[in-house]
Amino acid sequence: MDNLDRKVCPHCAERIQSAAKKCPFCMTQLVKPKWYKNPQNLYFLPMAIVFPYIFFTTSNANNRPTLLFANYAQKVNILSTEMRFENTLRYHTDGTKRPARTVTVLGTVRNDSDVTWSQPHYEAQFYDKAGKLIDVQTEGSMHVALAPHQTQAFRIQTTAHSPFANYASVKVIVRTAEDADKYLR
Repeated sequence: MDNLDRKVCPHCAERIQSAAKKCPFCMTQLVKPKWYKNPQNLYFLPMAIVFPYIFFTTSNANNRPTLLFANYAQKVNILSTEMRFENTLRYHTDGTKRPARTVTVLGTVRNDSDVTWSQPHYEAQFYDKAGKLIDVQTEGSMHVALAPHQTQAFRIQTTAHSPFANYASVKVIVRTAEDADKYLR
């Protein structure tokens, strides 16, 4: 009767009781946990590893100092601007061509800071001969980075809302930009 109630441990080959969950000789766990028996539970294992990693890296990224463009704006200067005017025909949603007046501002900007600024947003302020503000256009450059101590060209294009003769001068300002290296700090 004693031999019928025994089995051999698969790890140490000792005879143990058949109901044993752990071998008393080699201390090997003989019964697999329930989660191990169900293969669907193995799908959650990668998530259990990846989720803490993502949480840790994003929480640390938020703790890293992000530089504010407002503190460096005086070091990002517009060096030159030039206005160009063009009468064009543009297609509209109904398929017809209609005349359009386009004002294009070409210029150069210099980043004299030690920071790389990405996604600069330019504001072009258009003035008449009396110095009165007549139009404003803001434009972001999503795939542009202003490298430290470098000069770079930019272009702002808008539809003229006044006759070309009213556009006497333009002032361009870099309103905002993102710290390009904020995730590397």
